[in-house]
Amino acid sequence: MKNLFPVININIKPNWQKLLVALFFVGYLWIGVAIYSDYGVSVDESFEISTGKINMNYLLGRNDRLLYYEDRHYGAVLAIFLNILVDPIKDSRDIFLARHLATFLIFFMSSIFFYGILRKLGSHSMIAILGVAAYIFHPHIFSHSFYNVKDIPFLALFTLNIYSLLLLIEKRTFKFAVLHGILSGLLVVFRLPGVFMWAITAIAGAWVLLLDRSSWKKMVMLGITYFVVTVAALVCFMPALWHAPIRELQIFFSMDLFSWDSKELFMGQFLRPGKYPWYYLPVYFIVTTPILFLVLFLVGTIYVGYDLIVKKELFEQRGISKLLILSLFYFPMIVMIIMKPVIYNGWRHAFFIYPGFVLILLVGLVRLWQTAQAMQIHGLRFASMASILALLLIQTGELALFYKDSHPYEHTYYNRFAGATLAEARLNYCMDYWGLAYKEALEQILLMDDSKEIRVLGFHPYLAEENWKILPKADRKRLIIVGKDEPADYFINHFRVGFNEHYSDRVMVAPILVRDALINATYKFVK
Repeated sequence: MKNLFPVININIKPNWQKLLVALFFVGYLWIGVAIYSDYGVSVDESFEISTGKINMNYLLGRNDRLLYYEDRHYGAVLAIFLNILVDPIKDSRDIFLARHLATFLIFFMSSIFFYGILRKLGSHSMIAILGVAAYIFHPHIFSHSFYNVKDIPFLALFTLNIYSLLLLIEKRTFKFAVLHGILSGLLVVFRLPGVFMWAITAIAGAWVLLLDRSSWKKMVMLGITYFVVTVAALVCFMPALWHAPIRELQIFFSMDLFSWDSKELFMGQFLRPGKYPWYYLPVYFIVTTPILFLVLFLVGTIYVGYDLIVKKELFEQRGISKLLILSLFYFPMIVMIIMKPVIYNGWRHAFFIYPGFVLILLVGLVRLWQTAQAMQIHGLRFASMASILALLLIQTGELALFYKDSHPYEHTYYNRFAGATLAEARLNYCMDYWGLAYKEALEQILLMDDSKEIRVLGFHPYLAEENWKILPKADRKRLIIVGKDEPADYFINHFRVGFNEHYSDRVMVAPILVRDALINATYKFVK
């Protein structure tokens, strides 16, 4: 499996390489711990707390509400774990902060495993660090890694599954078949798309068997062991299945991947899930991903495809790793385009395809660099290598500036394909769809108004109430979140389903902008 990346000479002593790797991860951990408290509360966080409580009550025999709970088939393990973790905490602010920190640490651990994946595939340690940087600093994923307790843990566990699959392919022992089976079962417990790992494992196993038929009996037994263990792990770690496993599994696998029925902005039009065009997912992926990443990914795809088809590595052992990385990205993407599941809020439900994307783009980068190094004409070689470095520095600088301008709203990143400016992109695609800026809006109101009691109405009152919970206790005492039919002093709009910025009975007093894009605004009612 170590033949994915060609050997590149990087004149850094091994001890210095280890130090640089350690400093990178320590620096990333420091950044996460320093800023995790800056983010607001997303829509689904309290629902996940409820899911944990309902599962715990069922496990402890307190009631059987779980059997009728709509989301009983999703994420029980993490929901239970996080609830146990924060159970001693009583204040709502501390609960949400603890959960945000835990979510970040889960993703942080996955970045270490992603580094391990790159090393197993033959990457130089310094190149592997570049790959990890691409993995963690995609603006949308970076932002979500602090508060998205559904899609980020699923992405993290999918990355861990890739690592265990590489171990299984390399070692081909029953111990690793069991390990990978347990992790794959847990993956499906988190979200139904975890079944993609079952299919990818089957593809990889079938190809290994095709290329090495001498050990077919052992390979078949390893495959059987894996699928028996993964189904057993699924049943074991999903309490909703215990009372009637066969019936609940039938319900589980017959469900749509996701369910939702609110309109969303896509390419300048407000559409409802189920009405999205087939290109919804690839377009959202493209417009939210840094352009150089996309270019390197395209180059990597061409190189890998050339190796597999033209050089006929598809039918050689060294082609397995290349077939695998293509499968990790293209297989789920193509299946979701064809099946058109109800996906919304950009491509967050498909975050798990991103590790495969990074592996392919890194192949593109390394192969471009290798090609430049191999040029015989010194001037052309120097110009080519300098151009690659310049593009990397420009893209890094562009991202760094955006992070500086947008924090803590990195999830509002769009590239030039979405619009010439972020204000233009705002008219085409959703910005703060989860309403995290409500936290800052409430903080602005507290700074503007020293009244002992301030009544606040949110365009979605639920979002205002959720972000009220993460404010300090003294601030919560001054704010009263009201319903739509109640009198209010202030109104907060995050423009989720429209762009109405002007009202006859209220005046904007505190806009929240990311660069030139208005993502949230606070209005004071005119009396």
